[in-house]
Amino acid sequence: MRVLLVNTYPTRVHWGVEVVVENLMAGLRRKGHKADLLCLSDAELAVLQALRFPEKFLINSLLFSKLAPAAHKYDVLHFQAYNSYIAKFVKSKPRVVTLHGSSFGLHERVAHAMAPHRLAYSRHVIERMEREGTQNCDAVVAVSESVKNEAIRGYRIPHSKISIVHNAVVLDSKKKSKAALRQELHLPIDSPILITVTRGDYTKGTDMLVRICARLHAKYGAKLLVIGSIPANLRREWMIFAKPKHAEIWKYYQASDVYLNTSRYEGFGLAMLEAMGYGVPAVAFPVGIAPDAIKGGKNGYVVNRYDTLDYYDKVAKLITNEKLRARLGKEAAKTVKKEFSIEKMVNGYLKVYLKLSEKS
Repeated sequence: MRVLLVNTYPTRVHWGVEVVVENLMAGLRRKGHKADLLCLSDAELAVLQALRFPEKFLINSLLFSKLAPAAHKYDVLHFQAYNSYIAKFVKSKPRVVTLHGSSFGLHERVAHAMAPHRLAYSRHVIERMEREGTQNCDAVVAVSESVKNEAIRGYRIPHSKISIVHNAVVLDSKKKSKAALRQELHLPIDSPILITVTRGDYTKGTDMLVRICARLHAKYGAKLLVIGSIPANLRREWMIFAKPKHAEIWKYYQASDVYLNTSRYEGFGLAMLEAMGYGVPAVAFPVGIAPDAIKGGKNGYVVNRYDTLDYYDKVAKLITNEKLRARLGKEAAKTVKKEFSIEKMVNGYLKVYLKLSEKS
């Protein structure tokens, strides 16, 4: 099987989608398949960085100029999200698109909080590209049940055309004690440490995150370890900020007690699963992969949307009960190992590819 994956960025960027693409390529190659990546060059990325925000038409035009002469060399063309828009111009090969989220779903949740010009661009350009791309591809893969429902509802994708393949979680095998890691990372030894990976905007529910953690700090002395950023006006003295390389992030997960996901919208939620894989129980609203991965009080908690009081109670329950936290964390690690392996992800995509190849 010869597969060409089409994505805006190279895998070394190491954002969520790029990590997934990198893992998929590696898994396919281990099984003896040819898997290549078509993406923008450094020079092309430099041009995009000069713009205020990436121009999706320009991105897809650049990708199409590379794809057109190369498509005939592959059995399957595999697009990511809005890049699937160019699938309508390449009809000679089976075409697959992965929706790692959807602009439609994002707009349902947070459109009112987006700047008018960005909302207009997102709704009329990006959402349109995703809709037309998914409609023109021969198969659609959603990374979670929620994204599948969004594609059916918002992009009118028939049930028979869409599958769910969960993203894989790759964990570092290194382990250290929590005390040793906190000392190494200069983190408080005795305080409960809550961790989140965030860009700190409204979509990530940062306002709710701060309110919840303020109460937990006041009552239990909890600290919030932020991997990423939070706007200056929402920063508090009990927050600890870090921006580790991806290869070092395991230390911060293993040094923490509870993972917090307060997002209003997620397509998946890879960071939460990474934390769970290291034995850190998570508390989340029902977004992205959370309802699929968190099993009602067995390996973490899913809280009714925007119920910050119940969210606070669930986190307090975990940080005040070490045995409960350890038990749920152990089950969380088992869930990730069983349900979100590279093997399972690769086999899921191969099933989609082979089904299309048989039809062509």
